[in-house]
Amino acid sequence: MSANQALRVFYDDLCPLCSKEINHYRKLVHHLAVDWVEISTSAEVIETFGLTREQLLKRLHVITPEGEVVSGARAFTLIWQALRFYRVLGVIVTRLRLIGLIDRLYEPYADSRYKKRMSCHSDSNEDSGR
Repeated sequence: MSANQALRVFYDDLCPLCSKEINHYRKLVHHLAVDWVEISTSAEVIETFGLTREQLLKRLHVITPEGEVVSGARAFTLIWQALRFYRVLGVIVTRLRLIGLIDRLYEPYADSRYKKRMSCHSDSNEDSGR
C-alpha cells in the first residue's frame, strides 16, 4: 500500500491525551496503512486538503484513500477499521448505525478540549509578551 492509498489521520500532537491515543494506535497498524499527520508541523499538507488548523484542532479528521474528508465519530470508525484489534469495533459501530450517537458523545468532549487548549495557548502567549 503506498502513502497515497493510506488513511491520512490528522491529530493534535501537542495534546498529551491525543498523542497517547495515536501512539497506542500506531502499535496496532501496519505503518503503510495509516499516514499519521501532526497538526503542529504540517501546514502545507493541511492546506493541500483545503482544511484549516483550527478545524483540525476542533475535531479529529481523516482523509480516505479516495480523498474524502471525514471527521468526528466516522473518522474514528475508519481508524478502527484499519487497526487489527479495533477492526470489529469499527464495523459494528458502522453497521449498527451508532456513529450519530458517538458523535453526540464526542462533540461536548471535543468542544471542551478545544476551548481548554486555546485558553492555555492564549495564557502562554500573554505570559511570553510580558
